[in-house]
Amino acid sequence: MEETVEIVLPSRRGEILLRGRFYCEEYRRDRKTTAINSVSSNLLRLVLKTVGEERNELVEREERIDEEKMKEKPKITVEYELPRWIEVGEYAPLKLKLKNTGEVGTEVRIKSGEKIYPREMRVYVKKGGSREINLKIYPEREEEFEIFVLILYDGEEKEIRERLISYYPTELKVRVGVPDKVTAGEIFQISVTLENNSNGKATNVRIFPPKEGLFDPLSWNAYIEEIRPMERKEVSYAFKAPEIMETSVLSLGNLTVKYDKVVEGVKIAEYSTEIPLGEISVEVKREDTIDGNSMAMIKLLLVVLALILLSSTLAFYSLRTSKSVNSQRKELREELKRLRREYLDGKISEDEYEEAVKKIEEKLEGDKSE
Repeated sequence: MEETVEIVLPSRRGEILLRGRFYCEEYRRDRKTTAINSVSSNLLRLVLKTVGEERNELVEREERIDEEKMKEKPKITVEYELPRWIEVGEYAPLKLKLKNTGEVGTEVRIKSGEKIYPREMRVYVKKGGSREINLKIYPEREEEFEIFVLILYDGEEKEIRERLISYYPTELKVRVGVPDKVTAGEIFQISVTLENNSNGKATNVRIFPPKEGLFDPLSWNAYIEEIRPMERKEVSYAFKAPEIMETSVLSLGNLTVKYDKVVEGVKIAEYSTEIPLGEISVEVKREDTIDGNSMAMIKLLLVVLALILLSSTLAFYSLRTSKSVNSQRKELREELKRLRREYLDGKISEDEYEEAVKKIEEKLEGDKSE
């Protein structure tokens, strides 16, 4: 006997129709039952086989979908630029460049460590696109330190770690002391004062004399190990003036000062400055041709001349005094004669005459005593 059986099974894609044709011979009732059971078992095996194949196909399809999704994930690459040395109290740039080489766009989260601002930010990077991010580093003291930046996206993370050095700028103020004039061929000194008015320490300080010039440096201790902040150091150097034939004003040239900036044993900068020393008057040395004996004779002659001059002066004043006395005595005698004539002529009385004569005689006596 031939029979057709149809079975409908539910599926994720819809319904599955199973159709089978089976043939059974005429048996007794008990045998027919056995045959039908046999047919049912075969049909069940067919159903299970079909369902298993459907399940396998479904799993394979889901795996293909997952693979396709994996291919569509974003992929972020990070490039960055930053300085090696950073001045204390100044903002230094930290430039990030994010590139998305994946198949889809994504949001990127940036978290910064200490000394970096802003501390956190979010940006979106589209498929095949790029974004530039400008962060700022701000150190507050002179030291060597580490910066840290974490970049997060789509369950992935990347980090940046670098060691940097922050420093105080250093500036030395240089002053020089030079004499106004020197003698040709003789030794003289100049002084150099170095003041550090900055917050940074200057190390390996070197002072170089003029490279070309007429003045020869004799003593030149040209090295100072360090000059700390707010510290001042002074040094002096000996020069020899050139031998010249006539007095001249000559240039001393330029003094060169070099020093380094060192932090944590690392040299980060070298400074150099030139200081003009200006001009100096160089006088010709006068030869002294007078020996000791000659100088003694000259001194003796000067003493004799002084004595002669003194005696001449005294004689002159004595002569003037003598002439003055004689003139006064002559005038008094003339006065006596005049009085006598007036007395004889009766113009004056005898008493007046005697009194006037008495006064004149007293004056004459006084001049004699002098």
